[in-house]
Amino acid sequence: MVIKYSTVDVIVATQIICPCSKACKGRRERAVNIVLRQGICTSVELKNLLKGDFGDYTIRKSVNFLCSNDCCYIAAFRAANDLKPTVFGRQGKLFYIKDLPEERLKLEIRERLSSLQKRLLEKFSALNKGIFYFSMYDLKRLIPAPGTVVEYSLNRLMKLDIIKSLHLGQTDFFVLNSQVKRMQKEEDSIIIDDLAEFAVINTVHELIMNLYPSNIMMGYYDAIRPRTRETLAITGGMSFDIFYRFKENSIDRKYLAVDVYTRYPVTGYTVNSFVKKIEWAKTREKGKITKHLTDNTYGLIVFRIATPGAIRKANSLGIRFLRLSDVKIDYTKLYEKTKADFFERKVIFN
Repeated sequence: MVIKYSTVDVIVATQIICPCSKACKGRRERAVNIVLRQGICTSVELKNLLKGDFGDYTIRKSVNFLCSNDCCYIAAFRAANDLKPTVFGRQGKLFYIKDLPEERLKLEIRERLSSLQKRLLEKFSALNKGIFYFSMYDLKRLIPAPGTVVEYSLNRLMKLDIIKSLHLGQTDFFVLNSQVKRMQKEEDSIIIDDLAEFAVINTVHELIMNLYPSNIMMGYYDAIRPRTRETLAITGGMSFDIFYRFKENSIDRKYLAVDVYTRYPVTGYTVNSFVKKIEWAKTREKGKITKHLTDNTYGLIVFRIATPGAIRKANSLGIRFLRLSDVKIDYTKLYEKTKADFFERKVIFN
């Protein structure tokens, strides 16, 4: 018979029935036949279909049998290096017929990603064709969620073989599987772009240090891409390119958060995410939730390219929005110097 799907047709041979000739020990005919009939099914869906006809013990044993991979025709999906079947949140494990087309299986896996994983995946195609890779920090800046949560979601996407990580220069980058070869071909320019952006971040940091007297700032240690436990406790794990604390009563607000974008254009979504990082940052201690940044933080975005929508969004939300030229940074000059230094080091080490 042929089971019709929206993207592909899955062929299930009529001779595949349970019980089959193997007559395997511990088989659960009803559960097996449900998956054979549907082609693919989660453990939660399967349990719901078995309820009413069987008790909890029989249902649990049926699911465990399918998880064991003892059935000739049905597999339980396992992500890379996982000894046990992968769990897709509240949907549970994923069972599928072994001759299910690979593209269909990949589509079903993507459908069962968490909302954060889907949002991360969208970034690889949402901006423009030239933006097809991101560093870990790029994605932490773009997503208003604690860095550890973003990192977990990225690692999950890698285990599911949806994206890959490539270490170029001193940075880990993430890319869709289909774009790996392109990234390898553009390795030098990718490293230079990354180094140039970091050079701009350092330059902005120096300008701010010169702008504010030292008796106003708490200090400059861990200001660039902060990662100490003390600072992350204040930011709730949210990631900013530069983060400062002001001394008490020295200025109206306690904090200054800065993000710097040179590689890709800033959009209204980027500005909104920046604001959400400030609004949603929270620390939980002994059951008490504290929002250090809300209504207590100056926000600043420094950019090379921005959409008109981003400019309007920043103005409406009270975010300081500055072009590189506004702070007297010549990106072309800085980029060329970074490029020359990169190739000089490359010649020396080769």
